[in-house]
Amino acid sequence: MAKAEDGVPGLQKALTIIKSVDAEKTHPFRQGEAIIEINKRLLERFDLKTRATCLVARKVNKPTFNPNCFQSLVYKFKWKNANNKFYHFLSTANTHLYSEAAVEHVIESITTKPDFLGKSKKDYGKKAKQ
Repeated sequence: MAKAEDGVPGLQKALTIIKSVDAEKTHPFRQGEAIIEINKRLLERFDLKTRATCLVARKVNKPTFNPNCFQSLVYKFKWKNANNKFYHFLSTANTHLYSEAAVEHVIESITTKPDFLGKSKKDYGKKAKQ
């Protein structure tokens, strides 16, 4: 363990270099793109009955995942509280970005927990009324 009294040689031993990575590579999806990807993967992986059970929104009488669904989960997961593996705010472009992990986390959460999305949307609706 390096100590302050070891001077520069001690600090060199303790120095950790973190490589800067482009946020658009680690978090490639904007909200609209994430929603499209979520819907695509749900369609590929799950039958209509399963999608109808876990999705509460409908488009032309078919279950769908829409912007309100997405925002309710962003709120539920508290992703916008800080940059993390699911969410990154790119301040220079005033853009909210989401990762591959975020897309998968959404899919897993809504398909494995009964009424997860429905409850999340209700909680999000209550927040909006406050």
